[in-house]
Amino acid sequence: MPRNARTHDVRLNWRGAALLVTILATARTPAHAIGQDGISDRDKYAGDQRLQVQKIRQINNNLVEAIPPLAGTQEDAFRDALRNGTRPGAPNFQALQDGLRWEIYKATDPAYKTNQPGFQALNKRLRQNILYIAGQGIGGRREKEEFRELVCSQALVFLKDLLSNNFLARSLAIELMPALETNTDARQRRILDAAADALIEVLADEQQPDAIKLRAAESIALYLENVDPGAQIEIRFALAIQEELKSSLPADAYQLHLIEALSRIRAAREVIGVNQRAVVLDSLVAALQDADRAPVVRCSAAGALGSAGIDQRIALEPLAWKVAQLSAQMGAAYNKKPKYDFWGKCSLELFLAFHHKEEPPRGEQPEDGMLNRAARSELVRNAYAHVLPICREILDSPSSIDAAIINAAASWTEQNQPSDLRYDAESPPVKP
Repeated sequence: MPRNARTHDVRLNWRGAALLVTILATARTPAHAIGQDGISDRDKYAGDQRLQVQKIRQINNNLVEAIPPLAGTQEDAFRDALRNGTRPGAPNFQALQDGLRWEIYKATDPAYKTNQPGFQALNKRLRQNILYIAGQGIGGRREKEEFRELVCSQALVFLKDLLSNNFLARSLAIELMPALETNTDARQRRILDAAADALIEVLADEQQPDAIKLRAAESIALYLENVDPGAQIEIRFALAIQEELKSSLPADAYQLHLIEALSRIRAAREVIGVNQRAVVLDSLVAALQDADRAPVVRCSAAGALGSAGIDQRIALEPLAWKVAQLSAQMGAAYNKKPKYDFWGKCSLELFLAFHHKEEPPRGEQPEDGMLNRAARSELVRNAYAHVLPICREILDSPSSIDAAIINAAASWTEQNQPSDLRYDAESPPVKP
């Protein structure tokens, strides 16, 4: 199996039309308890989600109709203020506000529902011609950053107005939030902290369907890819995601995006409070152990254990043992249903629990993967030795996996269960 297994884009590259397909797909996932009407809980949940999306798609609240269009002189004033700066109370500050409002509210024009190229052009215009050029005419670094924060804060106000509008407008608002950069210097990029708050609010909003929340999870992952926001923001992301992952009813696509976001959080635990729980690991272990979730979700949670943040208080041996146990279970599940579409991803995720995603720069040690993080642990090495053959078998896509390979992994986990199954003092032990 290649060491440089993938970039992050390979993990989840389901955008555009695929979003709507996967968010509604439930046929490949295990059924929950069947009620008297013969419909599973998950089917009911999926039906409710479809109705929510349909209602949102019917919204035709065109916000630009309520404001006057920008005249030529107003457009010029907006462009000048955007590039060269202004401040609250200045004569051209109103021009900045009016221009941002007009450009962002365009997303609510119902004409865009049937004009995808136009909508994508609007997205590009907002991203490149509005947000990116803000403050480009300002020479001082500090002054430029302060002005960009002002522009991003004003833009966020109008973007949040889109979150109660039609489906495309909501999606655009969420997608643009990680573009609210107060500093675009590649060496120390920063994103407006309030954008993180807005994304968390979307996840917590019961009025937003999962198809919109999926976009928020995707933007959180992008946020974490572009900047290091600090432990407090990371843990707030983690707590919001933990709430969403408590239920196994949402579609697999949404659960996978939530797990992807968790995999990028480097903070090992809460930074305030008495217990300081290992929130990310707790969420991943809970998903990994939940037999009601699809194999690809459980294996992705296992893979994320290899990249999520840890500290010296985390014991990796119970986690490595649990992944070995899961791999044996997945081998048996493969033999029962070898045509499952996501076995290849399952194999890769089990591998990534132990290995890094990409080769590190020359001279540097890899940070990810339990083999790298616990290089001296014999149990971790032995767990990997039993996981790898199953990964290879799944990757080769045989009609069935050799039972001896599965039995060897199952026997090893039975005979080598750690005496202490707690991976953290503040967390429950993994299930035996």
